[in-house]
Amino acid sequence: MPECIPEGKTHINDAQVRGYVGYIAPELCSGVLNEKCDVYGFGALLLELLSGRLISKTKDIDFGSSSEPMLWNKIIKDNSSIIELVDPIIVGDGLCSETQHQLIVFAELAIKCLSVTPENRPTMIDVAKRLRQFIHVLDCKFILYTFICNFLNETPIPILVFESLFKYGTLQDHIDRHHELHLESLSWRQRLKITMEIANTFAYLHVGFPRPIVYAYISALQFLLDEHYVPKLVDFSYAECIPEGQTQIKGAQVRGFIGFMAPEQFNGVLNESCDVYGFGALLFEVLTGQWIHNLVRSNEMKDEDFKSSSEIKDNEDRELSYKTKEKYWLCNFVKKINEDNRLIEALDPIIVGDGLCPEIEQQLKVCMKLAVKCLSYSGEDRPTMIDVAKQLRQLYLSTS
Repeated sequence: MPECIPEGKTHINDAQVRGYVGYIAPELCSGVLNEKCDVYGFGALLLELLSGRLISKTKDIDFGSSSEPMLWNKIIKDNSSIIELVDPIIVGDGLCSETQHQLIVFAELAIKCLSVTPENRPTMIDVAKRLRQFIHVLDCKFILYTFICNFLNETPIPILVFESLFKYGTLQDHIDRHHELHLESLSWRQRLKITMEIANTFAYLHVGFPRPIVYAYISALQFLLDEHYVPKLVDFSYAECIPEGQTQIKGAQVRGFIGFMAPEQFNGVLNESCDVYGFGALLFEVLTGQWIHNLVRSNEMKDEDFKSSSEIKDNEDRELSYKTKEKYWLCNFVKKINEDNRLIEALDPIIVGDGLCPEIEQQLKVCMKLAVKCLSYSGEDRPTMIDVAKQLRQLYLSTS
């Protein structure tokens, strides 16, 4: 639980010792609590992000039986061991010298935060500035959030406030309302980069923790863009962890944005594939510049758009209710655009501009096919978020 430092004091004495193993600063074990305790915990978090392992489980790594900062420090100083420490997902098929240097700097910052003596630790302001220096070029699996700059004490429960994000608007604002909000329209390359980073975020939620985290509430409204158009995921109110030993949650509450909910969610089934479906809807929005909610509710939703699928035919004894139409309509609509070769017609005019070169047109076709795949009726037919992220990364790297 958060604590306020008493007025005129620099720390709290006799504080209750509580927290997670590996995150508790040495002085907190003696009942001393101040801002530097948070710096220590943040250092532990950085090492977890770097290694892909929980601090409490680092003894499983073949570096010895201890997970104390001294051991981590020894590993980091030996540059030849840095690759062994880094999560294999980050390493991939290898690291260039620039990225390896960035990872070493990142690890050294973590170790500095984990200094035994509080005076030797940086402030969180200094940590944030240091990270900001190379956040835009660091090629890792995670997206670092802008540091928390303040608490609003006017509310019964403190609210986290992120620095300078809201003034740049949501992804939805940039796609659907950029004219009325006087925002710059997004180029194709910017849109591709944003969707790639969003895919990386969900891939990390699905595989970067001991148990998969399903966000379950995907929408372009859930992403704030900073001044560099880096998307920041907000509002984890409806995120769910898949129970240990299970592959899905049954009896989950049906909630989400119209058009973004996978068909199985209407039956109370929730798993990682539901996020893939939601991402497919998001990708379609980015490509077309149209808000899914408006599409689904518009007059264009005619009866012929609700052509029966094999899944619907299996339930012919049941009336095709509006909710059933709703959960299949987007799948059919996007699939029909792709099959009828109406991609250019469906694209956001801002992307098309005065015409498309063959290279970009091919990239757009690949993205539309990916959206169709993500929006498959059956979760088993959808790709994983890892596969989606890889494909988008390949496309982005091919753009000039």
